Amino acid sequence: MARMQGKTTSDIHQLFAGIDVSKAHLDLQLSCERRSRRFPNSPAGWAAIDAHLRARADTPCLIALEPTGRHHFPVWRALHAAGHGVAPLNPLHVRRFAESGGELTKTDALDAAVLARMAAERCPAAKAPPSEEQLRLKALTTSIADRTDRRATLKGQRAETRDPLIARFDEAEIARLSDAIDALKAERARLINANPQTARVAGILCSIPGLGEASAHRITTDMPEIGTLDEKQAAALLGAAPRANQSGKRDKRRHIKGGRRRLRAALHMPAIVASNANPDLKEFKQRLKSKGKNNAVILTAILRKLIILANALVAQNRMWTPKCP
Repeated sequence: MARMQGKTTSDIHQLFAGIDVSKAHLDLQLSCERRSRRFPNSPAGWAAIDAHLRARADTPCLIALEPTGRHHFPVWRALHAAGHGVAPLNPLHVRRFAESGGELTKTDALDAAVLARMAAERCPAAKAPPSEEQLRLKALTTSIADRTDRRATLKGQRAETRDPLIARFDEAEIARLSDAIDALKAERARLINANPQTARVAGILCSIPGLGEASAHRITTDMPEIGTLDEKQAAALLGAAPRANQSGKRDKRRHIKGGRRRLRAALHMPAIVASNANPDLKEFKQRLKSKGKNNAVILTAILRKLIILANALVAQNRMWTPKCP
């Protein structure tokens, strides 16, 4: 059973619920009830859910829900502010949990029931909702990444086109995207530097050889948990932890799974630079090469080392130095 400061989760929460979120309504299922109830996804509906939960237990409820774009944030904030524990769950994990119990049908009410069962059986950790500042930073980073991908595609097309008119429009679009990317990066940097906590994290990350301002801001935005994780959690969250694939006498090659794919992709080039600029990582890379490891394995291992280093420095609140103090 999960524990929180010496108490089990079941000691803190005596009532478990699941909420299936849509734009217009919320389907609430309590683990102790057989039928779900529907509420509007509005301030009145959030207040009604809180009243419904409090009428059935004296302690706050543990509520599981699936992230659904922007529609789940308001109810998450409202129920968290009311004192309930809210645990956002990975939709893929929820679906597999349902299928493992033989539930192949998918409706809003059934999804709420599956979430309620997961809350009661798994006791997932409740999380505080992200602030408006964190959501804006995330939106800026997503927009920067999308426009950067579109610009790279257009540059490839521009190199292949022979039509002068198409080339002129492609060049104009590339210039427009470049201006937008620069403006978005400047706004992201302003928001990060305006907050002492994120500014401190970004400054520590920038001190690591191979990580420039853009990479530091990307990690600060996409991995706000950095500095609060252990080594295995940091590597798994990035998706740089190879997973075992063993059964009986067979021990197949390990592969990375899950994690934050876009952040991992954005750190590929910084990891290569870091493997040449950081003496420890450079020695580590040479050692792997001498063992015959291929470049993909080496890059994944360097990514893992890099994010573990970044997490440790932020946790210790210190800049990178050639020798650990």
